[in-house]
Amino acid sequence: KLDCEGAEWELLRDVAPWQRVQQLTMEYHLADGQTLAQMRALVERAGFTVQVVMPADTFGLLVARR
Repeated sequence: KLDCEGAEWELLRDVAPWQRVQQLTMEYHLADGQTLAQMRALVERAGFTVQVVMPADTFGLLVARR
């Protein structure tokens, strides 16, 4: 579970620590022009398949699995 109030962008940029994670449930936050498509691409770059379960304008919930 990842809920870090906007810091998820920085945490997900480094894919190495996420290689041991099989499933991720996370709250994401969109600010400063960030988009859900960008968040999805960042999570997919870490090797996950993404399912958005609660999209909203500025935040939401997604589940990602390998």
